[in-house]
Amino acid sequence: MASKSLYTAVAVVGIAAASGAAWWYQQQPQGPKEIQPAGEGRAARSGTAPAAGPQRPPAVEIARVESLRITDDAQAVGSLRSRQSVILRPEVSGRVTQINFRDADRVRRGQLLVQLDDQLPMAQVKQAEAEVSIA
Repeated sequence: MASKSLYTAVAVVGIAAASGAAWWYQQQPQGPKEIQPAGEGRAARSGTAPAAGPQRPPAVEIARVESLRITDDAQAVGSLRSRQSVILRPEVSGRVTQINFRDADRVRRGQLLVQLDDQLPMAQVKQAEAEVSIA
């Protein structure tokens, strides 16, 4: 049991020492880095003098500016759910003669969506009117 606590103590002291050393290293002041002008690179440090005459500026690549139109296009696969949905059920039975919407169309309240065949109900109305006029 004593060896287990000894290992723990050594580990804690080692971690503390490593943390202290890392903190001390980070706190050391960094001297300013020497920035050399262009043309005073390796040649100046090695002791060889650059070629006599005026120094050339560094080579720069240029390009003509062009105006282009960028289109951002993203393709994705997924499924969508609408916030509202409707189930259409008839109040009366009949034959559908006209559908006034397509799939995924927006519809308004009160808009006529489906037209039913009204020949049979109209015939029944005319028959009832005839019976009333006879009576």
